[in-house]
Amino acid sequence: MKKSIINFIVIIILFSTLKAELVIVDNIQSLKELKTKQIKKIWVAGFRVVNDGGQGFFYWDSLSTEKEIPGLIISPISIEKGRGRWMRVFDEEINIKWLGAKGDGITDNSPKIKSIISFVRKIGGGTVYFPKGKYAISEAISVCENLKIIGDGMHLTRILPLSTFSDIALLRIEKTDNVKLESFELSGKKSELKKIDSYSGIYIYQSNNLNINNLYIHNFQNGGIRVLKQSTHVIIMNSEINDIAGIPGASGVIIDDSKYCRISFCKITNCNPKDNENINRTDDGNGIFFHKGSDGGWAFGNIFKNCGRRAIKVQSSSIRVSENYIEDCAQAGIQVQLLPKDGGPIEDILLSNNIIKNIRFGNYGVVLENYCKNILISNLIIDNVYAGIEIRHGVQGVKINQCSIKNTKAWGIRIEQLETNEPPITQDILISNNKLNSCGNQELKPSIEVRAGKTPVELVSIYNNHILNSANYSISIKNKNMRYIKIANNTLNSFKFENSPIYFPSGANNLYQNNTVVTVK
Repeated sequence: MKKSIINFIVIIILFSTLKAELVIVDNIQSLKELKTKQIKKIWVAGFRVVNDGGQGFFYWDSLSTEKEIPGLIISPISIEKGRGRWMRVFDEEINIKWLGAKGDGITDNSPKIKSIISFVRKIGGGTVYFPKGKYAISEAISVCENLKIIGDGMHLTRILPLSTFSDIALLRIEKTDNVKLESFELSGKKSELKKIDSYSGIYIYQSNNLNINNLYIHNFQNGGIRVLKQSTHVIIMNSEINDIAGIPGASGVIIDDSKYCRISFCKITNCNPKDNENINRTDDGNGIFFHKGSDGGWAFGNIFKNCGRRAIKVQSSSIRVSENYIEDCAQAGIQVQLLPKDGGPIEDILLSNNIIKNIRFGNYGVVLENYCKNILISNLIIDNVYAGIEIRHGVQGVKINQCSIKNTKAWGIRIEQLETNEPPITQDILISNNKLNSCGNQELKPSIEVRAGKTPVELVSIYNNHILNSANYSISIKNKNMRYIKIANNTLNSFKFENSPIYFPSGANNLYQNNTVVTVK
């Protein structure tokens, strides 16, 4: 509405100084055929036919020699010395229908879109508006700097491929900065494309300062949005990403070697590998994947459902994962992992105020694994999973605080050092002020278990927790290869071991004191 008012004001100011009478023609072809140059202002009623979206005011520029762009810059059939053009009146926003684009789901609009983006590039930036409709394309939309593409809504304006489409993504942003995408749908139609078997909704490469807002991206094989190779400051918000499946590695959003990217208030669902029922350790179906080198990322306020392996996977440092709702994912709600061979360590991770429920196929709420350090886990709610929080091999500097973990089939929290002599060791783990209830109720596992292999586990403190209705031990320290273990000031009970719900063998510098056993209810 604001832009329409601005347009109207521009038109009034421009034509109020002109004395000639307003002339009306039916379409762009009629304007091209107009012979008189005495007319200074003219209304074109449509691109092809009246009111087809191409209507608008034009003015005569007698000195212009610009290249014709049908719908924007019109070269008359008869002109003197190549000079003189009809120029459309507009401010920043350019309607794709001005160039004759059709939102019928059949017509190939790629030539029109290329022309309009070329024009925006030439003038240094602008906004391209796609009104309500289905805009079919045969080639990817390759954007320019300082471009905004806006539609009428994520379920009203749709961009979709023709069967001849053969690119890696519907929309490509490559070595391009300052781009905004807002309020439209990208529909993959993956089952109908014959020339390719792997493509994405949006492909971003070495680009900066991008804003993606209120998009609906669905039905792609190789990711909804892929942010790659030293892109920075990509913001994805208020969007829906659904039905991402086809090849291993397909994720709703993948951030790869790209820093300071944020995904917030999005709904990401059905991101599965090819064979969801027979998932294996090499298949990925992540909601969001912060791949290596993507430091400073943030996943905030998102909803995840039915992700084939994890809702969120982290392989980078300084990542914040907060206020997300995660349900019905296959292998883990959140996994933080980096192998020593891949560099690292990864560190300074915050997991806070997330809700994780109903993890399928016997797996975990949160997994921390291999060469991770300085991780804060706070205020999580984990319910109805195989195991709540799993800490494996070489993880250091973890604080688990004020979490609620209940109804697990196996452990509530498990710390495990694998059978290896390779460094680093698992150490400096603080578990405090948490509530664990009804853990281990199917496999009769302890609510909290610490297990060492050949390499010891050190500096584990478990205190001020409420650990109730445990199916097995409330706390179990599995062997003597432990040092500096402190268990203190916990309130606990166990169905199986009512009088002694803690298994704690003696060891060097270990402390066990002031724990309170209460009656099982």
